[in-house]
Amino acid sequence: MPSKSAIDKISENRKIKIIDALPEGVKWAPAGSSMVVSTPKEVYSLIAGVPKGKLITLDTLREKLSIKYNTDVTCPLSTGIFVNVASTASEEMLVLGIQDRAPWWRVLKNDGSLNPKAPGGPETQKAYLEAEGYSFSQHGKKIRVTNFNTYLLNAKDL
Repeated sequence: MPSKSAIDKISENRKIKIIDALPEGVKWAPAGSSMVVSTPKEVYSLIAGVPKGKLITLDTLREKLSIKYNTDVTCPLSTGIFVNVASTASEEMLVLGIQDRAPWWRVLKNDGSLNPKAPGGPETQKAYLEAEGYSFSQHGKKIRVTNFNTYLLNAKDL
Protein backbone atom coordinates (compact mmCIF):
# COMPACT_ATOMS: atom_id res chain seq x y z
CA MET A 1 0.00 0.00 0.00
CA PRO A 2 1.46 3.40 -0.94
CA SER A 3 2.25 5.79 1.87
CA LYS A 4 0.00 8.77 2.46
CA SER A 5 0.86 12.11 1.01
CA ALA A 6 1.44 15.01 3.36
CA ILE A 7 -1.81 16.52 2.04
CA ASP A 8 -3.58 13.34 3.15
CA LYS A 9 -1.98 13.65 6.59
CA ILE A 10 -3.12 17.25 7.12
CA SER A 11 -6.61 16.31 5.91
CA GLU A 12 -7.15 13.57 8.49
CA ASN A 13 -9.48 14.28 11.37
CA ARG A 14 -7.19 12.99 14.08
CA LYS A 15 -7.97 13.82 17.68
CA ILE A 16 -5.65 15.76 19.91
CA LYS A 17 -4.32 13.91 22.93
CA ILE A 18 -3.99 15.32 26.41
CA ILE A 19 -1.65 13.64 28.86
CA ASP A 20 -2.65 14.69 32.36
CA ALA A 21 0.62 13.87 34.11
CA LEU A 22 3.95 13.23 32.45
CA PRO A 23 6.13 10.56 34.07
CA GLU A 24 9.56 11.10 35.61
CA GLY A 25 12.47 11.32 33.21
CA VAL A 26 10.97 13.56 30.53
CA LYS A 27 13.77 15.99 29.67
CA TRP A 28 11.66 18.95 28.58
CA ALA A 29 9.00 19.06 31.31
CA PRO A 30 8.76 18.34 35.01
CA ALA A 31 7.11 15.10 36.11
CA GLY A 32 3.39 15.60 36.61
CA SER A 33 3.10 18.28 33.92
CA SER A 34 0.16 18.12 31.53
CA MET A 35 0.90 17.93 27.81
CA VAL A 36 -1.03 18.26 24.57
CA VAL A 37 -0.18 16.33 21.41
CA SER A 38 -1.73 18.24 18.54
CA THR A 39 -2.41 17.06 14.99
CA PRO A 40 -0.86 17.78 11.59
CA LYS A 41 -4.10 19.49 10.52
CA GLU A 42 -4.06 21.87 13.47
CA VAL A 43 -0.37 22.74 13.07
CA TYR A 44 -0.94 23.38 9.36
CA SER A 45 -3.84 25.67 10.24
CA LEU A 46 -1.73 27.66 12.70
CA ILE A 47 1.05 28.09 10.14
CA ALA A 48 -1.53 29.19 7.57
CA GLY A 49 -2.39 32.07 9.90
CA VAL A 50 1.09 33.61 9.88
CA PRO A 51 0.84 36.80 7.80
CA LYS A 52 3.44 38.11 5.40
CA GLY A 53 5.97 40.23 7.28
CA LYS A 54 5.76 38.07 10.41
CA LEU A 55 7.61 34.99 11.62
CA ILE A 56 7.02 32.40 14.32
CA THR A 57 9.19 29.91 16.14
CA LEU A 58 8.52 26.33 17.13
CA ASP A 59 8.20 27.48 20.74
CA THR A 60 5.51 29.97 19.71
CA LEU A 61 3.51 27.21 18.06
CA ARG A 62 3.89 25.03 21.13
CA GLU A 63 2.92 27.88 23.46
CA LYS A 64 -0.20 28.63 21.39
CA LEU A 65 -1.30 25.01 21.62
CA SER A 66 -0.61 24.83 25.36
CA ILE A 67 -2.70 27.95 25.91
CA LYS A 68 -5.53 26.63 23.74
CA TYR A 69 -5.69 23.29 25.58
CA ASN A 70 -4.79 24.63 29.02
CA THR A 71 -1.78 22.34 29.41
CA ASP A 72 1.67 22.96 30.82
CA VAL A 73 3.47 21.98 27.60
CA THR A 74 2.98 20.83 24.03
CA CYS A 75 4.91 17.82 22.81
CA PRO A 76 8.05 19.18 21.11
CA LEU A 77 8.72 16.01 19.11
CA SER A 78 5.29 15.70 17.52
CA THR A 79 5.07 19.45 16.90
CA GLY A 80 8.37 19.37 15.00
CA ILE A 81 7.17 16.40 12.96
CA PHE A 82 3.86 18.11 12.23
CA VAL A 83 5.64 21.30 11.09
CA ASN A 84 7.56 19.15 8.61
CA VAL A 85 4.34 17.45 7.47
CA ALA A 86 2.68 20.86 7.02
CA SER A 87 5.71 22.13 5.07
CA THR A 88 5.68 19.14 2.78
CA ALA A 89 1.90 19.41 2.26
CA SER A 90 2.32 23.05 1.30
CA GLU A 91 4.95 22.12 -1.28
CA GLU A 92 2.73 19.30 -2.61
CA MET A 93 -0.03 21.89 -3.04
CA LEU A 94 2.31 24.12 -5.02
CA VAL A 95 3.04 21.23 -7.40
CA LEU A 96 -0.73 20.79 -7.82
CA GLY A 97 -1.09 24.49 -8.66
CA ILE A 98 -2.71 25.46 -5.35
CA GLN A 99 -1.47 28.95 -4.48
CA ASP A 100 -3.40 29.43 -1.22
CA ARG A 101 -1.20 27.35 1.06
CA ALA A 102 0.45 27.62 4.46
CA PRO A 103 3.64 29.74 4.46
CA TRP A 104 5.80 27.13 6.18
CA TRP A 105 8.96 29.11 5.47
CA ARG A 106 7.90 31.63 8.13
CA VAL A 107 8.45 29.03 10.88
CA LEU A 108 11.95 29.28 12.35
CA LYS A 109 13.87 27.28 14.87
CA ASN A 110 13.84 28.96 18.28
CA ASP A 111 17.21 30.63 17.68
CA GLY A 112 16.02 32.21 14.41
CA SER A 113 17.75 29.63 12.24
CA LEU A 114 16.26 27.91 9.24
CA ASN A 115 14.90 24.37 9.38
CA PRO A 116 17.45 21.84 8.11
CA LYS A 117 14.57 19.38 7.48
CA ALA A 118 12.53 21.84 5.40
CA PRO A 119 11.40 20.67 1.96
CA GLY A 120 14.38 21.40 -0.27
CA GLY A 121 16.50 22.10 2.80
CA PRO A 122 17.25 25.46 4.36
CA GLU A 123 18.20 26.86 0.95
CA THR A 124 14.55 26.62 -0.20
CA GLN A 125 13.32 28.23 3.02
CA LYS A 126 15.90 30.98 2.59
CA ALA A 127 14.77 31.63 -1.00
CA TYR A 128 11.14 32.04 0.09
CA LEU A 129 12.15 34.37 2.93
CA GLU A 130 14.50 36.39 0.70
CA ALA A 131 11.58 36.92 -1.69
CA GLU A 132 9.71 38.46 1.27
CA GLY A 133 12.61 40.80 2.04
CA TYR A 134 14.39 39.08 4.91
CA SER A 135 18.18 39.07 5.25
CA PHE A 136 20.40 36.44 6.81
CA SER A 137 23.58 35.81 8.72
CA GLN A 138 25.70 32.68 8.92
CA HIS A 139 26.45 31.15 12.34
CA GLY A 140 28.65 28.12 11.74
CA LYS A 141 26.49 25.78 9.67
CA LYS A 142 23.29 27.58 10.67
CA ILE A 143 21.62 30.28 8.62
CA ARG A 144 19.63 32.74 10.74
CA VAL A 145 17.20 35.46 9.83
CA THR A 146 18.83 38.78 10.75
CA ASN A 147 17.03 40.46 13.65
CA PHE A 148 14.36 37.74 13.57
CA ASN A 149 13.04 38.82 16.98
CA THR A 150 11.68 42.04 15.49
CA TYR A 151 9.36 40.07 13.19
CA LEU A 152 8.04 37.48 15.64
CA LEU A 153 4.38 36.96 16.40
CA ASN A 154 3.61 35.96 19.94
CA ALA A 155 1.29 33.08 20.79
CA LYS A 156 -1.62 35.37 21.61
CA ASP A 157 -1.45 36.99 18.15
CA LEU A 158 -1.35 33.69 16.30
